[in-house]
Amino acid sequence: EALAGNLITMCLNELEESDPVLRQWLAICLGRIWDRHENARWRGARDNAPERLYTLLSDPVPEVRAAAVYALGTFLNSCGSRSDHANSLDQTIGLRLLQKTLDDGSPLVRCE
Repeated sequence: EALAGNLITMCLNELEESDPVLRQWLAICLGRIWDRHENARWRGARDNAPERLYTLLSDPVPEVRAAAVYALGTFLNSCGSRSDHANSLDQTIGLRLLQKTLDDGSPLVRCE
C-alpha cells in the first residue's frame, strides 16, 4: 500500500523541512518501507532516494544523520536479486556511507 500511495515520494519531498524531528522520522519511515522489500527499493532508486538521503548525512543533528544511515543501510540490504546495476548502486552507497560517517563525531551515527 505504501507504494500505491506514493509514500516514498511524499517522504522524499519533505526531507528538506526545517524540523529535525520530522527529517529524522521521514528517514526512518523510508528505511522501514524498503527494508527487505525489493520493489520499494527500486521505487526509491527511481525517485533518486539515495542522493536525497546523502544530504542528511551532513545534517547538524546527530539523530537525523543516524536515521539517514539507517535508511541507506536498509536500502543496501533490500536487494534480493543481484545485477550489475544493483551492485554498482550498492557500492556507491556503501562508499558514500563510509566517507561521511567513519569520522562522525557522534557515536550514535557511527554505531548505526
